[in-house]
Amino acid sequence: MIGDIFTIEPEYYQTANDIWELLQTQMPHYQTQRYCISIAGESGSGKTITAVCLANLLNEKGIKTEILHQDDYFFFPPNTNHQKRVADLAWVGTQEVNLALLQSHIADFLAKKDIINKPLVNYHENLILPEIRYLTDIQILIIEGTYVSLLTEMAAKIFIKRDYKDTLPQRLERGRDVISEFTNQVLEIEHQIISVQSKNADIIVQKDYSVVKNTGV
Repeated sequence: MIGDIFTIEPEYYQTANDIWELLQTQMPHYQTQRYCISIAGESGSGKTITAVCLANLLNEKGIKTEILHQDDYFFFPPNTNHQKRVADLAWVGTQEVNLALLQSHIADFLAKKDIINKPLVNYHENLILPEIRYLTDIQILIIEGTYVSLLTEMAAKIFIKRDYKDTLPQRLERGRDVISEFTNQVLEIEHQIISVQSKNADIIVQKDYSVVKNTGV
């Protein structure tokens, strides 16, 4: 997404390193085989930052990595989508996102196709633009977003266990959300959908950014 703003703190790279330590057992042939991993969580939980830090870490190790952001796959650009939510709160949820298109791009990547034609959201201009993404020689594709745990063909699923109440400072810093009663209603609806996804995760990032395998307990 064009116009997204976030700050990367040094401790985020420690989280990325801890994730990689656990991921390696689930992607033993990453040097010769393509893999997809998902990073899910609520708004402001640190999905994008975690994905960027992990991608940077892997690229520094010579493991070519790219990211697909779920925010680029909304059917409508941000302001238009907000107006649809205002008109009908029932619009909030997975139906806002073209998960089928995102799933097809994952399938293309795993089928060793080197080019995908994807949408690209311009947040400030309230536009969805076309983008050609070249995936030649990419070994790992990271998919991050609120609902990406629902996608299939993942070598590993990561879930960041921080809810919208925990993430208020990050959302204020990012400045994308107007903090209001309506926003809280939207976030509570999303919370009810997203929070149950943690049980399907292979790796959990705790509220203190520590990283653990999901034991299912």
